[in-house]
Amino acid sequence: MGWFSAPKKIDPNKVYGMMQSDYTKTLGDRADQMIDPNSPLMQAQYNAMQQQGQDTLYTQNRMNRMNMAASGMGGQSGIANQMSAEASSKTAGNLGTAFQNMLGSNLNASNQVLGTAQSADMQARDAMASAYGQNITNQNNYNSAMAGNVMKLGGAALMMCDARMKNILGKVGKAKMKNGKTANLYRFTYKNSKKGTERIGVVAQDLMKSNPKAVHKGKNGIMYIKPDEVF
Repeated sequence: MGWFSAPKKIDPNKVYGMMQSDYTKTLGDRADQMIDPNSPLMQAQYNAMQQQGQDTLYTQNRMNRMNMAASGMGGQSGIANQMSAEASSKTAGNLGTAFQNMLGSNLNASNQVLGTAQSADMQARDAMASAYGQNITNQNNYNSAMAGNVMKLGGAALMMCDARMKNILGKVGKAKMKNGKTANLYRFTYKNSKKGTERIGVVAQDLMKSNPKAVHKGKNGIMYIKPDEVF
């Protein structure tokens, strides 16, 4: 970017990407799964509860058979089957109730997880909006700084570089031009600049000797340069 160039724009999407994390999406997906009875997460929980219920049912049926055998009723298979059926029905009911209660309690937990994901996403979007706003600020500042210092000649933009319109603060070095020669670089402020913003650039009077093709004189007698013919 040259000394006369417009400010480089900040890419809001790139800023948003830098602020984003795969974990944010994971948190959002996890929050959804916690309240979806058919999600892999909740199905895994249901299967674990079902296995625990089956283990409890097996133990209960075994204890019933042992108690019946000890009381001399071991041959009453009808009673044993009825007790087993009742225990199975009760276990299934308890499992359904427990699973529904789990889904209910998961709602608050899901909201908390979703809130964390939303907060992270909003921070990323705030940074994105700030980048967009900074682009506008940078461009406005540049436009203000350049106001009155640029004119058009055909389709080319000319930069005012007349030494008479500048407060030269000192020489800072040299830069090689397109024609192979060097140009002096100065620190300066424009005399018509209210804020007196300090800049670095060339002066047209110098270029009249080393690169006259780059210098153009306006109708008001002020000297301008065509940047594309300099660097």
